[in-house]
Amino acid sequence: VSSSWPWPVDPFHAQVYSAIFLAGAGGVYLLWKNAPREELLVLGLAQFLVGLLAILGLVITDAAVHRIDWTATKTLCWLALFGWIGLSGVFKLYAASRYFSSQSAS
Repeated sequence: VSSSWPWPVDPFHAQVYSAIFLAGAGGVYLLWKNAPREELLVLGLAQFLVGLLAILGLVITDAAVHRIDWTATKTLCWLALFGWIGLSGVFKLYAASRYFSSQSAS
């Protein structure tokens, strides 16, 4: 079904993955508009862990099966996508921590 994923994806799993990404994107949109800092902290942590663990899972799996072409453009795009998700989580954690540190200083 998808040639842009690092491994073959059947129609069922394509729908599952798309639901996860669309639900996550909708949640991020809703939280980003009016989120209290605590929710921004949780969102940042979740995004950081999703990005980190997805990439780590791919590395661990490839260490066992040796089937990922790490130089393929589509694999690099996949890594960039999850890297971006993780990095955006780091920025949200930073923004939330700045808010909490300014509250404790006053």
